[in-house]
Amino acid sequence: MTTAVDARRLGKPFWIIWAVELWERFGYYGVQAIITLYFVQQLGYTEAESFYVFGSFSAFVYGFVWIGGWLGDQYFGAKRMMVLGAIVLAFSYAGLAMATHGTIFYALAGIVIGNTLFKANPTSLISKMYAYDHGMLDGAMTYYYMAINVGSMISMSVTPILADVYGWSVAFW
Repeated sequence: MTTAVDARRLGKPFWIIWAVELWERFGYYGVQAIITLYFVQQLGYTEAESFYVFGSFSAFVYGFVWIGGWLGDQYFGAKRMMVLGAIVLAFSYAGLAMATHGTIFYALAGIVIGNTLFKANPTSLISKMYAYDHGMLDGAMTYYYMAINVGSMISMSVTPILADVYGWSVAFW
């Protein structure tokens, strides 16, 4: 039987990972919520073309996650890969906010690369942090997956409103 874990016992390193994961999911799912509309309404693509772009983007984001996990496990460590991935993501989201018709794919490619480096490593790092305390590991993973769900839910709710009220650049920021 698993007992509830006091959130304060998880420690500051866990909450830093939690916050960065929330930000990463907020960014990715925020882009997911509006990117096809942006391609149609702002860049003049057809709906079918925008769906192809989004499908390819999503496939690359999730298809290359194993590379970042492998690099984190074998060479650089999960923490370094997370930091590098978060930096690439920050620059890529900024690039997306300032993108033009000619630069949009570079920004999307940066998001793919950032997610490749980042996405697999937080769970690996958390499992190493609590490897010898399964109760803490269960609790940490529960809170961690709450960050994923909260970040995606809020971003998919807020980002389309930001795009509609303040414009695409604000929504991508």
